[in-house]
Amino acid sequence: MKCLAQRDGRNGMARRSVVWCMLGLVVVCGLAWVAWRPDPEALLAKGLATVARDPVVAESYFQRALLASAFPLRSEAQLGLCLAWGRQQKWDEVRREFPDIELANCRPRLLYEFGRVAVDANQIDEARQTLEELAQRHVRDSVDALDLLIVGYRRWGLQNEMLAVARELTTRFPDRFDIWSIQVEALRAMKLDQECLETARQAMQHDPPDDYRREFQLLIVEMLINRAEVETARQELETLQTLEGESFRTRACEASLFRLEGRFDEALKVAASLFGDQRLEPTAHMIRGFVYLDRGDFEKAVADFKLTIAAQPYNTQAHFKLSEAYRGLGKPAEALAHSRLANDLSAKRLEINVLLKLRAGQREPASAIARKLADLFEEIGDTAAAAHWRRQAGSE
Repeated sequence: MKCLAQRDGRNGMARRSVVWCMLGLVVVCGLAWVAWRPDPEALLAKGLATVARDPVVAESYFQRALLASAFPLRSEAQLGLCLAWGRQQKWDEVRREFPDIELANCRPRLLYEFGRVAVDANQIDEARQTLEELAQRHVRDSVDALDLLIVGYRRWGLQNEMLAVARELTTRFPDRFDIWSIQVEALRAMKLDQECLETARQAMQHDPPDDYRREFQLLIVEMLINRAEVETARQELETLQTLEGESFRTRACEASLFRLEGRFDEALKVAASLFGDQRLEPTAHMIRGFVYLDRGDFEKAVADFKLTIAAQPYNTQAHFKLSEAYRGLGKPAEALAHSRLANDLSAKRLEINVLLKLRAGQREPASAIARKLADLFEEIGDTAAAAHWRRQAGSE
C-alpha cells in the first residue's frame, strides 16, 4: 500500500509538471506572438504600394492584413483585397466580399483607387457605392470621385445622376468649364431646352475661355432658334459673330433665322454659302431642305433630305422631315415609310436608355443586356458604342 501511494504521488507530480510546462509554453508562444505578430497597417501599406504593378503579390499582403486586423482596419484590408482582385479581373470574388465592407471606415485614396478600377471594368454597383461614399466626404479626393462618377454615369446612361454630380461640381468650382459643357450637352440631349439655355447663360457669367465661350454662345443661339424666339436669337447671334466671325455655324444660324422670319429667298442665299466643304455638306443639305420645306418647294426639299440621309442614314430628323416633304407631294406611301424609319430610330434610342438604366440597377453581370445594347447601337449606326458593348458582353 505504501509503495502504491508513493507511485501515485510521483505520477501526480509528473502530471502537474506537464501542466506547468504546457502553461509555460502557451505563455512563451503568446509573448512571442505579441512581440513578432504581423502589423496589419504595415501589411496594408505594402499591399497598396504593390497593387498597381503586381496585384498578385498585393493580394497576399491584403490577405495577411485581413487575418491580423480588427475592426475598423478590417474594412480597409477587405477593400484592398477587392482592389487586388479587380486588377486581376476576379470580379466574382469581389462580389462575394464587397457587401460585407464598411466603406465608411476606408481611407479616401483606397476608395478612389478601387472606384477607378470598378468604373474601368463597368462594375456599376461597386463603383457607385465606393465613389458616392468618397464624394460625400468633401476631402481632396472627393473631387476626383465626382469626376469619375460623371464618366461612369455618362457611360451607363444615368443622365439624371450625371446631371446631379455636374451641378454639384459647377456649384463648388464655377471655373470647371469642362463640366459646364457636359452639363449643357446632357440637358440638350434630354430636350430640357429651358434649363439648357439657363445653364449655358450661367456658365457665360463665369468668364469662360474663348473656346468655351464660343460653344456656350452657339448653344444659346441654337436653343433660342429651336424655341422660335427670333428677336432674342438674332441679338445673341450678333454676339456669336463677334466671337467667331463669319463661319459655317454662324451662317447656318442666320439661314435658320431668315427661315423662321419667312424670308425664304434670303435664307436660301445664306444656305447656298454653306456648300464647299464636303464634310459639312450633309448638314448644308439639311438646312436648305428645311427652307424648301417651309416654302412649300417639296421636290427640292426631298432632294436635299435624301442627300443628307445618303450620308447619314440614321439621322432621325432627316427621315422625319423627308416624310413631311413626301406628304406635301402627295406621296403617302413614301411618307409613311420614312415616318416609320424615324419612329423606329427614336424607339431604339429610347430602348437604349431603358436598358442602360436597367443594367445599372442590376447587381449581377448582365451579358444579355450588353448584347442587346450592342445590337441596338449597331442598328442606329453608332458602331463605336456597339463595339464597346460587344466587348462587355464577351467579358461577362
